[in-house]
Amino acid sequence: MIGITGASGKLGSRVLASVRDCLGADNVIGLARIPSNLPGSGRWADFDQPDSLEVAFAGVETLLFVASNAPDPARMVQHAAVVAAATAARVGRVVYTSLVDCDRRATPVDKMHSATEDLIRRSGMSWTFLRNGEYTENWINFVSVSEYATTGLVRANVGGARLVSATRDDLAEATATVMLGKGHAGKTYDLTGDRLWGFAELAAAVERATSRPVMYRNVSNDEQRRLFQRRGLPAHVVDLMMDVHREIRVGGFARPATDLTQLLGREPQSMEDAVAAAVGHGESP
Repeated sequence: MIGITGASGKLGSRVLASVRDCLGADNVIGLARIPSNLPGSGRWADFDQPDSLEVAFAGVETLLFVASNAPDPARMVQHAAVVAAATAARVGRVVYTSLVDCDRRATPVDKMHSATEDLIRRSGMSWTFLRNGEYTENWINFVSVSEYATTGLVRANVGGARLVSATRDDLAEATATVMLGKGHAGKTYDLTGDRLWGFAELAAAVERATSRPVMYRNVSNDEQRRLFQRRGLPAHVVDLMMDVHREIRVGGFARPATDLTQLLGREPQSMEDAVAAAVGHGESP
């Protein structure tokens, strides 16, 4: 039996659908805080309710542990509860969605992912770490592309820095491949794109896709924070994204990797294609 935590979330739901398509619903169980939000049957698994977890993990042989998006330090408490419950339930294998280069940086989220990896290693369970890169959707979805085209501006506080990123669809497909395949035990994969892009290039891609003039404007840290706040992001997510942008400025997410390409058997979706897809998902701005 395969169990997938966070199965009602943006990443987990995609993996759940892919794995069920391959194995059938009887061999895959979605795990979520609100199981009624899941398609088909699911189990209650609330990271804040440790007693729910061992019951939810019963009979699960392979567990996809999708990292929590709770604020720190609550997130680390949740992760420790998941690892303890999976160990107690005798889960054989854990696939954990970590963060690329978390062992090379010292931000709070990097430390949390590194600490979770250490917990899993010490648990005695077989493990695979999927160190996901930044989501392309953090900057490219229909809402953000519409904003760029309407205002004529892509604004960010990263100067001329460039980064690599990956879409959730590509990450979900690669994750499903690892969940269903063999030979992944004890391996760490860096799942990010293989082509660097910058925010001036993003502006140019939006301009091409929407036929609207768009330029990149570097902004101050204060203005960047206000932009995130106006988009309605929770306070802890604003702090997280400010950390991400600071790391981008110093080259922290600028290391291309080939693991995602190899798992997909094709090139990941490019930034330019992600922009075109975002425009195609709604009416052109």
